[in-house]
Amino acid sequence: MHAWASVVCCVACGTDPTIGVVVDGLGPEQRGVEQGPEHRPGQPCVTCHHGSGPGSPTFSLAGTVFIDQEQSLPLEGASVDFVDAASRRYSVLTNCAGNFYIEAGSWQPRYPVWVQVAFGTESIAMKTPIQREGACATCHADPAGPDSAGHVYLSEEPLELPPGACR
Repeated sequence: MHAWASVVCCVACGTDPTIGVVVDGLGPEQRGVEQGPEHRPGQPCVTCHHGSGPGSPTFSLAGTVFIDQEQSLPLEGASVDFVDAASRRYSVLTNCAGNFYIEAGSWQPRYPVWVQVAFGTESIAMKTPIQREGACATCHADPAGPDSAGHVYLSEEPLELPPGACR
């Protein structure tokens, strides 16, 4: 679909055309994966799930955790633990695609937010707090480089863990 077609569709549907262009820029859904909690691992979830976007429900924070720094294998069952500026805590587990999300009605953090990922005896904390963006992949996209920290992962060293078992 051309960008102008997205704008026409979004205007007709009542969605902000700028959001439509950004959503279209994410590319098509992965073949064989239906829309839902397991789709689009590694993409900026809040792009669609922010209240004015096409995704429902609305998320306050969302992302994907991978096993290690080098591979794009999802980490299922990791605990993603948040502490906000008001010292309120929230934890969520990753699903089989490595995805996690917090629905906006469940928790609205006060920024900045500190985050740690834990699995078994392994854990890793983000070196800096999240300042304002609820979509982890906005800053943590692949590949790592001047514009991205690279994907969120549990270990800097390769780990032998089974990948998520999504259908």
